[in-house]
Amino acid sequence: MLRILFCVLLLVTIVLGEVQASSDRSRYFIGITPSVTAEPFYNKGEFDVNVLPLVYQQTLFNKTDFRLTSIVNYSVRDTENQLSHIGFEAAFPMRVFRRERLLHQKDGFYFAPIMSIAHEQIKKENHIGFWLEPGYQFLFKHNYSMSIGLQAGVTLIADEVQNHFGINFIFGRWF
Repeated sequence: MLRILFCVLLLVTIVLGEVQASSDRSRYFIGITPSVTAEPFYNKGEFDVNVLPLVYQQTLFNKTDFRLTSIVNYSVRDTENQLSHIGFEAAFPMRVFRRERLLHQKDGFYFAPIMSIAHEQIKKENHIGFWLEPGYQFLFKHNYSMSIGLQAGVTLIADEVQNHFGINFIFGRWF
């Protein structure tokens, strides 16, 4: 089921994107996404911090990129603090209102279907998330960039479905 959903998301991304002209050079982005997570089912004062928040983003098509984000969460708990989640987040940011004269610029509105997979070390569970992220990416001098996105969707934990909502900040540089 998950493989089928991932293939469908990939196919939609390919259909919506326009293949880059052969004269275009592929661009990539390296950055960080500092994050703190406090889920509704955590006890008061408990949270997770991503201690290795690396982001790699690669241009795939004219309007579509592939973004990979590492998840290495350290949990602050009432009982014991420890490494809790290890995994990744895969996204396909798609630019919405792209103008031809801005072909090489990576700024403006986007939306991204996202799939997240993480192994929770404390309870020995796998977490699989499916989210949509509308956002805006700012481009600064020397190809530095910052994006802000809102994530909403669901996370499957064992046999439960949990709602997911988050605010995503990414800082880095295009090369």
